Amino acid sequence: MQETRDKYEFHVFWEPYFLRPDTPEEGTVIPYNRLSSPSLITAGKAVGIDFTGASKLLPNTTQAHTLLEFAKTEDKTGKKQNDLQEILFKAFFTDGTPFDTNSLLLAAESVGLNKEAAKVYIENPENKEKVAKKAYDRNIREIGRASCRERV
Repeated sequence: MQETRDKYEFHVFWEPYFLRPDTPEEGTVIPYNRLSSPSLITAGKAVGIDFTGASKLLPNTTQAHTLLEFAKTEDKTGKKQNDLQEILFKAFFTDGTPFDTNSLLLAAESVGLNKEAAKVYIENPENKEKVAKKAYDRNIREIGRASCRERV
């Protein structure tokens, strides 16, 4: 995308995809830190992700994915959603920040989303259920594909 950005206009939209669909709502303690293996650290550096292994909990990401859906409804260009995804990646993989409601809302606010509207959206059981269904459907259909789609 970087090499052809002067020829094409790209919009990146993130779709929900659960790497670990059976993760309980409270998350799962990481028994050893596989998020800081040498091969993962090297692969991450190549794409600008600093895998520090600071997180000790694999989160249930339903609420984070619901927040990303909210961002998509609020900004049709995808910019805020993509910026939010970058913040969430860094929060988890680099900083070890848990995906609790407060940290998600701070991330939303940092990209210019209305914090109160985001809270209402991510706490709505119907929105969470729609996102979970979308993710489970995608997991079944697209095992092994990335959760990001590029549109020209």
